[in-house]
Amino acid sequence: MCISMTELNEVPAVASKCAGIARPAEARRAPGPFLGWGPAIFFLRCKLRCLSISVLFALLVLSAPVAHARGDGPSLVALRSVYDEQKRMFDKPLEEKRAEASERYLADLQSLVRYMEQKGDDFGVRPVNKEIVRFKAEKTVPEESAAGTPELLKKARARYYEIVDKAKADRNGQLKTLTQKYVSRLKAQRSRLLSNSSPAEATLFAEEIARVSSEGGDSISSAKSEIRLPQNLSRDLRLAYTFEGISGRRVRDLSGWRRHGAMMGVKTRTDPAEGVVCEFKGQYDAIEPEQVGEDAAITISARVQFPLAQSEQARVLASGGFGKDHVVVDERGILGTGAGGFTPSKFSVGNLKGWHDLTFVCGRTRTAFYVDGKAVGVVEAACREPLKVVGNSGAGGRPWCGSVSSLMAWSRSLSSAEVEALIKVLRQGK
Repeated sequence: MCISMTELNEVPAVASKCAGIARPAEARRAPGPFLGWGPAIFFLRCKLRCLSISVLFALLVLSAPVAHARGDGPSLVALRSVYDEQKRMFDKPLEEKRAEASERYLADLQSLVRYMEQKGDDFGVRPVNKEIVRFKAEKTVPEESAAGTPELLKKARARYYEIVDKAKADRNGQLKTLTQKYVSRLKAQRSRLLSNSSPAEATLFAEEIARVSSEGGDSISSAKSEIRLPQNLSRDLRLAYTFEGISGRRVRDLSGWRRHGAMMGVKTRTDPAEGVVCEFKGQYDAIEPEQVGEDAAITISARVQFPLAQSEQARVLASGGFGKDHVVVDERGILGTGAGGFTPSKFSVGNLKGWHDLTFVCGRTRTAFYVDGKAVGVVEAACREPLKVVGNSGAGGRPWCGSVSSLMAWSRSLSSAEVEALIKVLRQGK
C-alpha cells in the first residue's frame, strides 16, 4: 500500500499540534484519508495511563493490609504519636498553674517580710529573706518544712502546693481518661492482628500496653491492670495478680487487700494474646505475698498456659506452705490437690493446649476443679489454708514449669454458676 505525499505531510502537522507548535496557515493541508500518527499515539498514551493507574491501585490495595498489620508500622506509630502529643497538651496548663503558684509564693514571702519588719521581728525576717534568695535562684518550693521553720512560712508553702496539687489532680484525671482510650485502641488493634494470624505484630501492641501500664501505675487501666467484677464475684476477693505494671520485683495486688507479691527468680515475658505473663521454671521460682493474712484461699482461679514443661516431680501452682499445696499437677499430668499428701482427680491436663482458666474450689471435705468454667473433677480432700506461695510449693523445688497470666483467690467457695460467670467476665474482649 502506498502513502501519498499529501498524507505524509499530515504527520508533522499533527505532531506539531501535539507539541503545541502552530504551523503557518499556508503550510496546512486538507486532511486526507490517513489521519496520521497523532491519534494513535494519543490512544496509546491513554491506554498506558489507565494501565498504570490500575497497577498502582492494585498495589495500594494489596499493600494496605500489610501496612495495617505491621506492628511497628504506621498504625502503632500514629497511635503513639497522637497519645504523646495529647499528653504534652495536658502539661501546659500544669506549668501555667505552677508559674502562677510561684508568683503567689514569692508575693507571700515579700508580704511576710514587710509584716515582720512592721512588728520589729528581726529574728523572724532572716529565714524568710533567706528563703526569698533561695527561691529566686532555684525556683523550687520544699515539699516538707524542716524543724524550726516559721509557721507563716509553712502556710505560704501550703498555699503553693494547694494550687499545684489541684492542677496535678486535674491533669491526672485527664491523663487517665486519655490513657484508657489509648489502651482500648491498642487492644482493638492487637485483636485484629491476632485474628489475622499476625502474632509477631500483635506482640508489639502487647508490649506497648505493658509499657503504658508500667509508667502509669495504679491510675491506668490497661489490658489486665484493672479487675472489674460484678458485686457477687468481687465479694470476699482476697488477692488478685495480673502481672501488669510490675515495679522492680514486686507484683501489685489489685484486690484492695494490699497483698503485693515479692518475685523470687521469676521471669516475665510479653505474650501477644495475654500481655505480661510470669514464667515459673527455676527450682525456686515463686511469688510470695507480703501479707498472708488468716483468710484461707478457698477458691483460686488462674489463667495458665499448657502444655507444662516435663518434670520428674509434681508441679505446684498454689501452696499454703510445706505439705499444704492447693493446686498440683503430678509428673503424669494428673490434676489434684496436696493437702497432707497428693490426692489425684481423674482429669489429665496432657491434652490441653494454649491458654486456659484453671479454677480450684475447696469445700469442707472435698475439692472441685474447673477448666474454662466447666467442672472436670472432684477429689475427697480439702486444703483450707491461706495462700502463701504462687508458682511453687511451700518448701520450693516443685515449680509450676509454665506461664501464668493472672491469679485470684477468694476466702469463700464459689458455686458452679459463679465460676462459669467469672470466666465469662474475665474473657470478655479476648
